[in-house]
Amino acid sequence: MLVSVIIPCKNEPYLNRLISEINDYLAYSHEILVQTEPGLAKAVMCGADRAKGDILVVLDGDGSHSPRNINRMVNLVATYPVVVGSRYVKGGISHDPHIRQFLSRLFCRIARATLNLEVEDPMSGFVAIDRRVLNMCKVGTIRLQIRLRTACQIKWMLQNSRISHQF
Repeated sequence: MLVSVIIPCKNEPYLNRLISEINDYLAYSHEILVQTEPGLAKAVMCGADRAKGDILVVLDGDGSHSPRNINRMVNLVATYPVVVGSRYVKGGISHDPHIRQFLSRLFCRIARATLNLEVEDPMSGFVAIDRRVLNMCKVGTIRLQIRLRTACQIKWMLQNSRISHQF
C-alpha cells in the first residue's frame, strides 16, 4: 500500500522539518507531494491528481498537524474511508490563542449545521481518505470539505481522530 501525503504550502518555514518528520514517523511506503499552487483548494486538488497512493493524507505545511498522527489515521481508513483529524475531540490539543480557538469552533459549528455533518472539525486541514472514495467524488476543483460532504451523502463513514499541534 502506498500513502500519498499532500502538503499545500506557501513559504512555510517548517516545511523541511515537517518532511523529515513524515519520513521518520510514517510506517508505510509513501510519497510526499509539496503543492505550491495558489489557493488551498487548488493546491490540494492538484496534489490529489498527482498522487499515486491508495490512501491520500492532506496536512497543512505550517507545522500545525503532527506527522505522528498519520499512521493512526491511515490505519483507521480501513474501517472509515474518510478520517478527519481534529483538535476538538476528546484528547485533541490546540495551542492556538483563545480568540482563534473560539472563532474556529464557531465556524466549525456553522459548517456542521449548514452541511449536516457529524464531523467535529469539518474545517480541518488534516484528512486521510481512501483513493476509491475520492475517485467517486470527482466533481472538479472544489474544496476538500465539499468532497467530504459528498462522501457523507454516499453513506461512507467518517471517523474523527485526535490530533495535536506540534510546532
